[in-house]
Amino acid sequence: MNVGFIGTGRITRRLVRGLDHREHPITITRRSESVSSELVAEDPAIEVAQTAQEVVNRSEVVFVCLAADVAREVLPGVSFSPGHAVISVMAGFPLAELRSAVSPATEVGVTIPMPVIEQGGCPLPVYPASQALETLYGPRNPVIPVANESALEPFWAVSGTMASVLEELRTVSAWLGERIGDADAAERYVTHLFGAQLSDLQTETAGRLDTALQDLSIGGGLNATLRDRIEGSGHYDELRAGLDALYDRVRSQGNSG
Repeated sequence: MNVGFIGTGRITRRLVRGLDHREHPITITRRSESVSSELVAEDPAIEVAQTAQEVVNRSEVVFVCLAADVAREVLPGVSFSPGHAVISVMAGFPLAELRSAVSPATEVGVTIPMPVIEQGGCPLPVYPASQALETLYGPRNPVIPVANESALEPFWAVSGTMASVLEELRTVSAWLGERIGDADAAERYVTHLFGAQLSDLQTETAGRLDTALQDLSIGGGLNATLRDRIEGSGHYDELRAGLDALYDRVRSQGNSG
């Protein structure tokens, strides 16, 4: 399956690295120059096109990885065919607008990849269901079809929590490093500790987070003590308020069209 990427930024870098290049020939746009040059240096078989139209001409599946305002400038000048599958990873670009811009392509969808897609294991909510996305990334990443485009909006909001969660882990790691005098050992401990805990949650059973918390929340124990302190500070209420604000922002950008 020939795969093309219009827009060559940080998420395109991760998407390209997450593909099996032996099975799927790849064409990318030159912008940004630094990312496209980096990807070609890693795999000289990657083709670099001068224009978005060249990407489309060489591809069966086209990922649109532009900022929404840039896409509104670029896509009107690109011609698609009915046989193209088009997948957007753009916030703020409604599906109805995308379908109009890439008509007469008929398999058109929106998904939300995160940087971890490079390693695999990245959940991919998508609307509508996309056979192309399933074929390309489904073997290594859970693809999650949702009921309608509006259902993507809270996923967009939750995708905005990654930096905050990592900041908490960095705070824990820094605290440990200060007390043992070894920042590297502290970071290895924290990343492995939480990586193992999250890996243990990879089941298909609902309530997995509740079960894990119950196992850790022994009354008077270390985990329960810190959790109660943080909960009493209002931190979790602030987290919910922050998610509400992100959700309102996503909705105001018009993702549901």
